[in-house]
Amino acid sequence: MDRSLYEKPIFLDPIFSIRISYEQHEEPGEIFQSHWHEQIELLYFTGGKALLKFNSDPFVAEPGDLLIANSNELHWGESLTENTSYYCIIIDTSALHSCFMESCDPSKINRTTSYCTLLSNKVNGDRYISKCMNILISEQEKKKPGYELAVKSSVFKLMTLLIRRHTNKTLSPQKYDSRIRNLERLNKVLEYIEESYDENITVEKACRITSLSPYYFCRLFKASTGKTLSEYVNLIRVNKAEFMLKNTDMNVTEVALNTGFNDINYFSRIFKKYKNVSPSSIRKTP
Repeated sequence: MDRSLYEKPIFLDPIFSIRISYEQHEEPGEIFQSHWHEQIELLYFTGGKALLKFNSDPFVAEPGDLLIANSNELHWGESLTENTSYYCIIIDTSALHSCFMESCDPSKINRTTSYCTLLSNKVNGDRYISKCMNILISEQEKKKPGYELAVKSSVFKLMTLLIRRHTNKTLSPQKYDSRIRNLERLNKVLEYIEESYDENITVEKACRITSLSPYYFCRLFKASTGKTLSEYVNLIRVNKAEFMLKNTDMNVTEVALNTGFNDINYFSRIFKKYKNVSPSSIRKTP
């Protein structure tokens, strides 16, 4: 399973470069892992309660709240309640540079406008935004003739409202490029952790991969993922261990050793910290 931070959303229609989906999670827990992409992602919550982090800034989401992941911004989400639900809208940023998506040539886009505009990560209590979102969702669900045009129209109106009413700041092209370079560096480390989670993973090794100093790497990694390197490695190991416990015949000790834990007591303590249950309690029943 690829746990790289970078994600490339798939648009079924290359012309209709907007993807809308309804997501529902019946139990508390992680709803999506840390990732980033060039596209803007809008999460409109309709039920339950969730915790989202954009870079390392936390936001609590409740029904009626709109949470926004800007282009090339790390984001992560966790459901805090049962039956958490939301609409996920992913918009290809190149579509925002022309009112006519069909004739938009991405190679001619001036990246210094929409690409560098950062919207507020959380929007609530804005009746104009709520009204626009409800119209967009209704058109998407009912799919009446011409609904694609209605959805496009609603998305453009929504983005106009957000840019005018909820712009946070604008990045210079230089800062934007630096942001992407840092994310790409972290990709290499995340891929290394995914492939070598059972090995001894140190800051020194990570620094060699990224060509960064220990101080800068640790600061960047924590700011981007919200975790230290050791915390992140333990989370990956615990997720792997959970899968093994549910889908293999290995006992708890074998699972611990196969996921990089040499101390069974430490493994049990870390597992319970992240999963709120002991490893033996979720052991696959033969």
